[in-house]
Amino acid sequence: MSWAAWAQTAPGQPTNVTATAGNAQVTLGWTSGGDNGSQITRWQYKKKVGDDWETNWTDICVTSSDSTCPDKVSHTLSNLTNNTPYKFKIRAENANGFGPESDESDSATPVGEPPKPAKPTVVAGHRHAVISSSVASDNGSPVTKWRYKKKEGNTWDSDLTDISNSPGNQMTLTVVGLTNDTTYRFKVQAVNGIGASEESDESDEATPRNYDLTVEDRTETSATLRFAGYLVAAWRYKAGSGPCTEVAAGTTTVALASLEAGTSYTYAAYRGSSSTCALDDKLDEVTFSTIDFRLESKTNTTAVLLLDDWPSGQPWSYMKEFPDAGTCIDMTTLRVSLADLQENTSYTYRAYRGSGCTTGNQIGVAYFKTTPQHGLFVDEIRETTAKLRLDTAGADIPWWHKKTAGPGAATCVAIASGTNTVDLSGLTS
Repeated sequence: MSWAAWAQTAPGQPTNVTATAGNAQVTLGWTSGGDNGSQITRWQYKKKVGDDWETNWTDICVTSSDSTCPDKVSHTLSNLTNNTPYKFKIRAENANGFGPESDESDSATPVGEPPKPAKPTVVAGHRHAVISSSVASDNGSPVTKWRYKKKEGNTWDSDLTDISNSPGNQMTLTVVGLTNDTTYRFKVQAVNGIGASEESDESDEATPRNYDLTVEDRTETSATLRFAGYLVAAWRYKAGSGPCTEVAAGTTTVALASLEAGTSYTYAAYRGSSSTCALDDKLDEVTFSTIDFRLESKTNTTAVLLLDDWPSGQPWSYMKEFPDAGTCIDMTTLRVSLADLQENTSYTYRAYRGSGCTTGNQIGVAYFKTTPQHGLFVDEIRETTAKLRLDTAGADIPWWHKKTAGPGAATCVAIASGTNTVDLSGLTS
């Protein structure tokens, strides 16, 4: 048969092919090119996915199983991939063979409701929790909002709650008004122009707690602040009227250094990361004193040491370090009575947290010098301070003292009658 004869008897070329996208589907429409005198017995399509056309044609209908097939002008294709562009061509067959294929349709991209969101992460704070989740894609239609529901104790909310101003594939929400010391779990759902996703799996359990600023690991010159109940965001702290210092989100402890022995400090915690610590942002505060392991009294052969500001009954230990190393002594009382000391001799004793004098648990050190029978001596030696004492027998008359060695000017200083102690400061460690 000649080409001209075939072209006159096979179906005509379909025209006006349209492709209308839906949720994981596309509905095709076309105008028949006519059967050219022989009834159409089959319609077929093939699709282009991305840049690639399928090799084979797929039946839309066949007259032997569908009596309406000759008059078909539409067909819906299902199980397509959302957010993927497709194009299509159509052709018809009759007893004389297949007619020419149509021109390709415009591109159609199926869209659907968002996929199931990821299991939410949750971090609890004081009467609140912060939940976060995401979807892998929007399935071709932008996510316009999110919803959530909570489980308080053993009871889930009956309905999901819309989250205002929450477009996009990721969400973070601070849920407020929760009850401290109560367990919560959360589920979320994403919504786009097609519909709502399946609810996510439930989050792990989270329990809001009170704000709580505490102090631990106190020594003579250091301590550690510990803050609980606001771990989801940056927070700040300051001492008295000192500077406002920011702490990174998720950080619970702050190491304090360069403190003074036996001194009271007050620190406060504040919400947020602003450069100022506003009173309205204050969350909690703690007052504490640094440890002071010091000489309380002495003679020429005895001394009493005091571990000041140590919790009564809490175990501690001490050991002599100078002039020779002694054995570790475990303690539960706060005073240490020392006997059989050498006259006019310097001693160093170190205190430790807990029993056993464990390295790393040092909390204070006491320096002192036993008194001579008569004369001038120095004790309570610190890095930059000390006390100068005159034997009591010589303190009932006016006296003077003068530095005879060391840096700085040597000035003769008069001391009134009845005074046997002079505070020295500005010394070089």
